[in-house]
Amino acid sequence: MEWIKTEDKLPNELETVWAFNKEHKFISLACIFYEDGWMWAVGNGLVYLEDNKIVSECELDDEYVFTHWMPLPEPPK
Repeated sequence: MEWIKTEDKLPNELETVWAFNKEHKFISLACIFYEDGWMWAVGNGLVYLEDNKIVSECELDDEYVFTHWMPLPEPPK
């Protein structure tokens, strides 16, 4: 899988992805949601399977603007 620039494409709303902030050299599980514009929420450490997809509970964090993202792999069968 390749990193995708956020200026080229955003993930689906509430999809857990790897997100990268180039300026702070910070990588986190994260997701986006819409509230008066697209906002990033950062994974809070709780990760689980839901409908056979890897999901992280995320919390709003306006400190980081992510520059790249990558889909998560499929979980093992």
